[in-house]
Amino acid sequence: MRKYDALVVGAGAGGLTMALILAKAGRGVLVLEKSRKPGGALGSFRFSGHRLDAGFHFTGALQDGGLFDQLLKSLGVGDRITPNFLDPDAANIFRFKRSDIEIAFPYGPERLRESLINQFPRDAGAVKRYFDDVERVRDNTPALDLTTLFEPPSPIPEDSITLAAYLRHITRNKILRETLSALIMCHGSAPSEISMADNSRLCVGFYESVATLEGGGSSLSDALLRELEGYGVEIRCETEIAELAKVADKKVGEFVLSDGDIVEANSCVFTINSKSIAELLPRDAFPPAFFQRVDSFECAPGFFTVFAKLDDGTAPVNAASITSEYPVDDINALALPGWNGPGALAVTHSRSAGADIITAFEPIYWASVSKWSASTTGARPPDYHRWKKRKEHEIVERISRIFPSYEGRLSVLASATPLTYRDWLNHYNGAAYGVKNKLGQYNLAGQLRLRNLFVAGQSAFLPGVLGTMMASVIVARTVLGEETVRNVLDL
Repeated sequence: MRKYDALVVGAGAGGLTMALILAKAGRGVLVLEKSRKPGGALGSFRFSGHRLDAGFHFTGALQDGGLFDQLLKSLGVGDRITPNFLDPDAANIFRFKRSDIEIAFPYGPERLRESLINQFPRDAGAVKRYFDDVERVRDNTPALDLTTLFEPPSPIPEDSITLAAYLRHITRNKILRETLSALIMCHGSAPSEISMADNSRLCVGFYESVATLEGGGSSLSDALLRELEGYGVEIRCETEIAELAKVADKKVGEFVLSDGDIVEANSCVFTINSKSIAELLPRDAFPPAFFQRVDSFECAPGFFTVFAKLDDGTAPVNAASITSEYPVDDINALALPGWNGPGALAVTHSRSAGADIITAFEPIYWASVSKWSASTTGARPPDYHRWKKRKEHEIVERISRIFPSYEGRLSVLASATPLTYRDWLNHYNGAAYGVKNKLGQYNLAGQLRLRNLFVAGQSAFLPGVLGTMMASVIVARTVLGEETVRNVLDL
């Protein structure tokens, strides 16, 4: 039986970050990954010679001195990542179909304020107040800056009000409220569910900059994996924990793996969905209220994603922007389960093998595909394929209405549903962002009742690749101690 200093469960952005911090601290680490290769949602796949990104498309805070930039440099991989910044004057374009209104949403704090004031001149005071409050949330959240990472946070009123209620309080302009809600597609919680503070914590990086990565999300996972190679970290794919055994004195004595191996570890850090973690935990080691709490968590939606190639000779439109269309002026309704009709649709452009690639993704909940949940990739029933083809056609038609010059010039390469993401990336119920962040809800994070078990991952701090990686930094403090983490990251 082999003993490790630490097990890390999950080899996505959070798991690879945690493994790297532990390894840099001199710990012997075993990483377990259920999928066939590491990388998680950072990974990509090839279709007809084109590289297509599975789950990562863009991020914020990569400008010089931004939080993501700080983190990558502290981990020693900053020089291996090349950001491609989107149009600073219109990184996002929000189209409200029913009202026939298009909003340009730039980045850069001052540029963004001025642009929205110019587009909503009668609501200049509301725009100023919103961004003043976002700045206060940022300044009172030490974890949004590596130089203040471990300072205690200050209580702020924005933690006690939903984004929807806050926006109703500061403005009666519905389109302005929808505009300031639009980036919820980057975390999956509805404005009526998430606090104004948590929405700000996630969005502030996108207010500073928006960028794709040269080489896509896999360039980040490849950089982390190359850095890990120098520390002798062991990564076992197609392997997971099957059982937590010999539990005594509030510790797990042995970890039984799905390949039949049994290992010991001083600590085990989970970076997977909270619901998957709860399924592993021994029921007699936790009070019933703990499992009731996890059962109450709602997963974020997944995506129906279409990957298409733009025919040669057709010029891409707004290729340096993310164009999002909202069929109704009610982002909250679109974001909640039960919406019946076309949802919000985000469209991005990229280049691969000399071609322009269009990626469009629409949030979709597990309930839309749950009747086919017993099927697997390559063995889906005919009615699933018919539904999928109809959905593909619907989305291609929507893209062509947004960009009329694309009509008849898009060739679908592939598409994916929450079932696809479940089977290929092992996302619980196909959820793109794990468990939702809801006002008053305490997601799993840090040390569990069994003292050598810890929880990080995208639901522990903030969703998205940056929030997931920062969760590993924060939880590493509990595993290793603050001084060690400071030394490892040169803080």
